[in-house]
Amino acid sequence: MPSTSAPGSARFWDKIARGYAKKPVSDVASYEKTLDLTRARLSSGDDVLEIGCGTGTTALKLADAARHILATDISPQMIRIGEEKAREGGIANVDFLAATVEDTRLDGRTFDAVLAFNLLHLVEDLDETLRRVASLVK
Repeated sequence: MPSTSAPGSARFWDKIARGYAKKPVSDVASYEKTLDLTRARLSSGDDVLEIGCGTGTTALKLADAARHILATDISPQMIRIGEEKAREGGIANVDFLAATVEDTRLDGRTFDAVLAFNLLHLVEDLDETLRRVASLVK
């Protein structure tokens, strides 16, 4: 069982959430390029799942490129910050859910795309995570 202070635990991310939200992107040009490349692969009718959304910045920036985005993160505090950002930005097509990709609330749902930025190196079982992601893609 992982430590509750490890980078894979909700407690760890809850504890650093506010500071994480204030931290600027270190390489803005690369981040913008990633957003542009992702946006080019989405369409306005897509339903998208983002796993490991953190405080929701990427989901909110991509909101105009999809019909709907469900942004998930292990940390309830990160999710609360994402919800605050969505309200403040008037973005209505992004919903937030405190969950991992294994969460049974995702069972029976499928998405046109599943996004996982800066996350896969943190998962305990990459093969199982990728199998689960594949099961969620239409």
